[in-house]
Amino acid sequence: MCPTLPYNTGTDLEDVWSLVSGCTPVSMGCDNCAARTAMLAAGTTFDVRINWDMLQHPRNIKAPTSLFLCPFGDLFHERVPFALAHAALKVIRETPQHTYHILTKRASRLVSFFEAQKIPSNVWLGVSAENSKWGKDRVEALLTLRTRATNLFVAAEPLLGDLRAIDLRGIDWVIAADEKGQNARPVSTAIVQDLEAQCLESNVNFLNTIGLQVVRWGSISSNYINRS
Repeated sequence: MCPTLPYNTGTDLEDVWSLVSGCTPVSMGCDNCAARTAMLAAGTTFDVRINWDMLQHPRNIKAPTSLFLCPFGDLFHERVPFALAHAALKVIRETPQHTYHILTKRASRLVSFFEAQKIPSNVWLGVSAENSKWGKDRVEALLTLRTRATNLFVAAEPLLGDLRAIDLRGIDWVIAADEKGQNARPVSTAIVQDLEAQCLESNVNFLNTIGLQVVRWGSISSNYINRS
């Protein structure tokens, strides 16, 4: 997962809530995973770990803050029990002054969890979509929560192809970002422009962060990486 959203929307990312560290690849967007690179560089493995000691982190923040969940993992990874999501949701409900961004590539597990839950209004739910092939099913699953969620977003990151096969109507924000790092795969200007046009056609807010060095792995404290 990657904390690059939603800039300049009134809920800029200000902190992270690292409940899970480590992940496993699910699609081509994972090939050059920045989180894996950062964790390995910090001298730790990328094995999936649950950081229960971070559960109360938002309660220690008094001012209204925008938090990104699990920038170095996935709350809905198959190896993470729903017990963690239930515990996190309790904290979210009891800290309404904060805004929480939950992003996953495992849309079916996110939907399975939230189908039986009331979704707090201070939660943004999102899925990654690097191209149409991998993003279509994720976005369609996310949209099943449309009538119950306040904000739904798509992180087109790393943007590796067009999203034309995906119906974006009902999504609130699409945030486009390019891949960074030594083996980064470039995205063409034509693909970015086409996505912007698609969002305009679908009445979806579009945020283009291609080429911007915003909140990136190198700027996040190793405290969020090296959990045991």
